[in-house]
Amino acid sequence: MTFLPKPPTDNIYKFAALSGTWILALIIGYYLFLGYLNLNLKKESVQQNTLFTSQSMIKKIDKRLLAIYEKRLEDDKLNWVPNSDGSVQEESFLKKQKEIHNKKVSKYQPLVQKAEFKNLASLLFKTGAHLVFLIFIPIGVFLVWQGYKQWYVRIQKPIDNQYKYDLEIKKLTIEKLNREIKKLKRKK
Repeated sequence: MTFLPKPPTDNIYKFAALSGTWILALIIGYYLFLGYLNLNLKKESVQQNTLFTSQSMIKKIDKRLLAIYEKRLEDDKLNWVPNSDGSVQEESFLKKQKEIHNKKVSKYQPLVQKAEFKNLASLLFKTGAHLVFLIFIPIGVFLVWQGYKQWYVRIQKPIDNQYKYDLEIKKLTIEKLNREIKKLKRKK
């Protein structure tokens, strides 16, 4: 059982045309894969940003709560807290916010730790694999253009002409046979 089709070696033009087509298909697939990597990298960076922001907010909330417990009400104030006066409302508000950020950390921590696309994308760009494919684009286009053009001009067009002449010969032969049949019918 073969998984790949055999290359058409009976005709060099057909081989060039189909090879160029495969090269272009692989290049398109590669760039689609790069787009997929880019999309996942953006997604991972949003997750990392959310995680780091939540971790930072937890540290700031802990500092403010410590300042409240130690009765240093003017230290480590957070400008986004509705009232920074060291009251019970501020303390409960900060605890709720800390709980929300702890949920975000527990949600995004495992996702950030298994970030798999960052390494693959950096490997592809560091090795310059995308630049190699830029070289193959003109090669693929040239092979497709010349292969199909030469295949049509040198192989397919003469075959089409031969079929056309064969068809004319068959039509003329049928006409001739019909005339002979008519002659034979008249003689009888």
